[in-house]
Amino acid sequence: MSQLRSPARRRIPLWICLPSILLAVAVPVVLVKVALPAHAPNPGPGPGGGGQASDHHSFQVVGRLRGLADLVAGDGTYPVPLPDGQTAWLFGDCRFRTAGGVAGVRNAILLQDAQRRFRMVTGHTGADPTDLIPRLRPNTWLWPSSGFVEHGHLMVFAEEFKGTLQPNGKVGFVATNHRYLVGLALPSLHPLPGPPHEVYGGPIAWGHTVLVNGSDVYVYGNLQQDHGWTNLTYLARFPLGASTSYWRFWDGRDFVPYPAAAAPLRGSDGARLTTKLTSIIPNPDPQARAAGVGFAALTMQPFGATFDLRTATRPQGPWGASRVLYKIPDPKKLAYLPRARPDPDGTLQLAYSVWASPPRFLVIR
Repeated sequence: MSQLRSPARRRIPLWICLPSILLAVAVPVVLVKVALPAHAPNPGPGPGGGGQASDHHSFQVVGRLRGLADLVAGDGTYPVPLPDGQTAWLFGDCRFRTAGGVAGVRNAILLQDAQRRFRMVTGHTGADPTDLIPRLRPNTWLWPSSGFVEHGHLMVFAEEFKGTLQPNGKVGFVATNHRYLVGLALPSLHPLPGPPHEVYGGPIAWGHTVLVNGSDVYVYGNLQQDHGWTNLTYLARFPLGASTSYWRFWDGRDFVPYPAAAAPLRGSDGARLTTKLTSIIPNPDPQARAAGVGFAALTMQPFGATFDLRTATRPQGPWGASRVLYKIPDPKKLAYLPRARPDPDGTLQLAYSVWASPPRFLVIR
């Protein structure tokens, strides 16, 4: 498929994680009030929709997963439910303690079992761990962004980056506009043999988050503008089981086979969404799902102090008004990339990254 090329894209740094050791996690009970919107605005006539927001559904934070032991810092924390009941949390940069000191890798997986115990998986364990997903070109690295399970394999969207020297003399990084779908064998989590499949290039970061809904995989793409202060969201889909086929792109009215026709997603007011959608999940409110509002999206303003939630009746929206889900306890610490996944017991796991610190894991009911 053709690859679109455009200037490299900056993004807020991701940081730091751990080798293959078993980390026991205690779950102390705390109570913190949060709120989820029970219903999205009712779509009105026309493709944009409209209407008024309705009441909230009240939720509580009932647990915080602590005791991550040797984990010094790490970010990304994208959850992928696995067929055996475990969860693979995809990490970008990680730092952790080993017998030889503190080590770091560019990507890894934090594997969570049904008892909420964790084990970090890297490419090579021991005192000298390596990236789980090896780089494809010299002087670059891959950061995983999202994933799903297909044909018994864990399929991971990974974006390529390279280092650069900033005008202030500090070392930074930019995206190369190369993105890949990397297959990992289950249950070993070893990369499948052969080169990964390269997906659509260009400035839109396809695979920033995904949603498996029925027989389709919905792939959300993020386009940063204004150095990340504005984030437009685009959407494509393909049949589950056909990830290497051509995608179809939402053009504002329908899914079409032309990447250049992709249009930004919109809210119920008809305006383009300008905040990054970091997780798309089934609506955790059963009453809202019964009413047809089946989807929820986590969002966050750049350098914001809250994680917010929008809801919609369709994966492409229109998305309802943004409502506060969780207030960050210490807004002075840079928190980013909130991620969520529903658990079979009816709870919602919320994870988010904190600059140069271990990620935070919450359990919401």
